[in-house]
Amino acid sequence: MDPLTFSLNTVRGRAFHTLFKYINWSRRALDVQDGTLESTAEVLPALEKHLQPAVDPSLAVRAVYGERLPSLIAFDPDWVTAHLNEFFPSSEELAGIYKATWDTFIIWTQPYDNVFDLLREQYALAIEKLGEESLYRSESAASHLSEHLIAFFARKQIEYGEGLLHRFYQLASGSQAAHVLWFIARILREGDVPPEVLERFKNLIEDRVANGTREERVEFGWLFTCEKLEAEWRLGLLRDAVSSTKETDSDHAVLEGLAELSKQFPRLTIETTIHLVDGADAEWKLQYWSPHLRSIITSAIEGQELELARLLVNKLAAKNLPDFRNLLSRGC
Repeated sequence: MDPLTFSLNTVRGRAFHTLFKYINWSRRALDVQDGTLESTAEVLPALEKHLQPAVDPSLAVRAVYGERLPSLIAFDPDWVTAHLNEFFPSSEELAGIYKATWDTFIIWTQPYDNVFDLLREQYALAIEKLGEESLYRSESAASHLSEHLIAFFARKQIEYGEGLLHRFYQLASGSQAAHVLWFIARILREGDVPPEVLERFKNLIEDRVANGTREERVEFGWLFTCEKLEAEWRLGLLRDAVSSTKETDSDHAVLEGLAELSKQFPRLTIETTIHLVDGADAEWKLQYWSPHLRSIITSAIEGQELELARLLVNKLAAKNLPDFRNLLSRGC
């Protein structure tokens, strides 16, 4: 089991979870508003004792510290600051304790600005360790780190071309960098995004499609299907992305989107489709796309993009799909 799951299935781990439940209950019952743990001073000896590896080396307990760290910072930021080196020990022999705390924190907590202010150095260190495996088999600490960074970027806590986010992109693998675009697509789908945040996202996306990794350009397919982004803008970026990759993620949804936009942007849509057809390595995939391909070719003919329509039809015929030729005979 991973450290947090283990903490929920052992006596010591569950007792430590209960300690934090007691703090929450006491603060509610006493209507505590201040930012210290003095109202529950009786818990401090236990909290400080179990931070000592010689007393308690349990990774399960460290996972509880990691999961509850935002609450502790809200309860008493000065106390956390005073014990930060014990939460995140720097010595090599305590690397497991550090990792159990950090991986649990970054995977299972939300990106809060007040926590970031206190843990900025830990975020920087985690970026330097992007290549390390997570203690959690089902979750990637690196992916969740990138999600935290993008949340802070959206809130103007960090900037793209400098500092932590710049260093992240210097060290990230192609798949780690691509996860950022997937996460931005998720943000755009799940709720309203203020115009200034949307503009920040667009600037980052434009640069990553132009200068990022192949994996990022493939991942852009998820963003193309986000209707919060202007149609011509995302269509132009998709064409630029697939011109080099010849493939995209969420390809059937992308083809559906291209077909929907083909009457409005016949040239852009058929240029993009030509690149995707070039990269399609299975006839079944082209057959699956067939209704959308037919709409795109028809729109190109109606938009007087006859040369591009012929080119696409010929490419499809070369891939054993000659049935699109009748569109040319009707349109020319």
